Amino acid sequence: MTRIRFLLVLLLLLFSLSLVSLANNVTDIDVNVVLSENGDARVTQVWRGSFYDSTENYIVIGNLNGIEIEDFTVSDEAGAYDRLSFWDIDASRSEKKGKYGIVERSDGGFELCWGIGDYGERVYTINYTLTDFVASYRDLDGSNFMYVNPGMSTFPTSVTFSLSLADGTPINDKVSDVWAFGFNGEVWFENGVIRAATYSPLKDDNYFVVMFSLEKGLVSPSRSFDYDFDEVKEKAFEGSDYSDDSEGMWIFFAVVGVALAVIIAGIAYGIAVKKERKKFTDSTDYFRDTPNGGNLSVSYYLAQKFGVGGNESSIIGASIMQMMRDGSITCDTEKDVGFFGKEKETHEIRLNSRPDDACTGMLYDIMIAAAGQDGVLQEKELEKYCGKHHKALRSYIDSVKEGGETSFCVLPGFKAGISNRIKDLSDNGREQLAEVVGLKKYLEEFSLIDERGVQEIEIWQEYLVYATLFGIADKVLEQLKKVYPDYIPQIEEYTRHVSMTDIYCLSMYRSMISAEQRARSAGSGGRASFGGGGGFSGGGFGGGSR
Repeated sequence: MTRIRFLLVLLLLLFSLSLVSLANNVTDIDVNVVLSENGDARVTQVWRGSFYDSTENYIVIGNLNGIEIEDFTVSDEAGAYDRLSFWDIDASRSEKKGKYGIVERSDGGFELCWGIGDYGERVYTINYTLTDFVASYRDLDGSNFMYVNPGMSTFPTSVTFSLSLADGTPINDKVSDVWAFGFNGEVWFENGVIRAATYSPLKDDNYFVVMFSLEKGLVSPSRSFDYDFDEVKEKAFEGSDYSDDSEGMWIFFAVVGVALAVIIAGIAYGIAVKKERKKFTDSTDYFRDTPNGGNLSVSYYLAQKFGVGGNESSIIGASIMQMMRDGSITCDTEKDVGFFGKEKETHEIRLNSRPDDACTGMLYDIMIAAAGQDGVLQEKELEKYCGKHHKALRSYIDSVKEGGETSFCVLPGFKAGISNRIKDLSDNGREQLAEVVGLKKYLEEFSLIDERGVQEIEIWQEYLVYATLFGIADKVLEQLKKVYPDYIPQIEEYTRHVSMTDIYCLSMYRSMISAEQRARSAGSGGRASFGGGGGFSGGGFGGGSR
């Protein structure tokens, strides 16, 4: 009996400790802003998460700059909360249950507070009006506002944002410009609405600021300033990576992309995922055939999703190599001798026939449009075209990603939802990934394998498509020269193809990235800046649970 009592006490103690160790977790905050004709904003925040600690949640709003807070209400799954005229932050959880109120801060800001109530999975809906939210400037109307603060005790895993006009008038890039600051994510126009979203959890000094301008006449704000909106934008751009100078930005993106990939890999996936992938690679046999039934979009999707190799632009190079292999395009290089005997190379691509593959056909269409009537494409023509039509190239890359994901999911490739964990793959999914990993492994190590035949040299043009996709084409070519010294002329032809592919791929992608950066800085939407956003209204520091 004593032993049973001891076990029961131990179980109760462990259960209690598990509850204590549970922290509040806000899985997502959805922010919806609706603008009235007079420039007021009705803001709705929906907080979803699990709450096992503290007595209340709160939102800090300061830096109001003439804006006032009205019509504050709170509700949850059971219904509306009751407002208290005085909010005591030291009251108990039971006293705060179903209640909400406002705390005025000494710095002139406010804290919108509500009781957590019962612990568990909860959904809270917070509504309030910000009067004179939109300000009038000499040239434009606009706002720069912080919706999620740095220093929160409980950061949201995900934040989504939408802003629209109450009368239904669409907001698009013809009447508005938009920028975002403080988080890893994006801001864009969609169906007459400004939208923004995080791509990774907020933490530490992250924040969520959206700045927008509107053409005069869409709203009629009473709060006004006697200077142009450019002054607001200039202050917000300080410390940001928004810039009108596109020179060198493709290098910035490449460096930041690699750095982010390393950081995200270390933070989001952790050591366990790295070990999981290494174990999968080590246990995967060589694969010598075309992977994934020849569906290049699936191979690209898997390579990107599971870190097999290559960057975002690798699909452009692989598609060009595939078109060279199939004869859809041919490349020519001419050498001219200039002054002082200096040799200069010029490159051009002849466009022969559109590929049958839909996605590769999209890239061919871009190239044919850039080439003009003669059907001969030069590097400068392609660079200029992609700068003016960057959305077409972005659409091509996105289409390949989406097509690969769709085809893989139909298998089905995952046991349940989409994931980048190998443990979440179905048997079919593991087999498809093994083909990609196995081929890369073979391409990297084939010079060490003592089972080659002379006839293999004939299939290396096919392999080079995937070597380009994995970002290892140069390494494969060096191995080829060592393994097949008698076929150097043919290998040199492959080397020329890889070189041409690199030139045109880099030209296209660099031009697209530069154009996207210019459009992003001009307010057409795009990637949010990690820094900047100064001069914002609202926000402050802190919030969350206490």
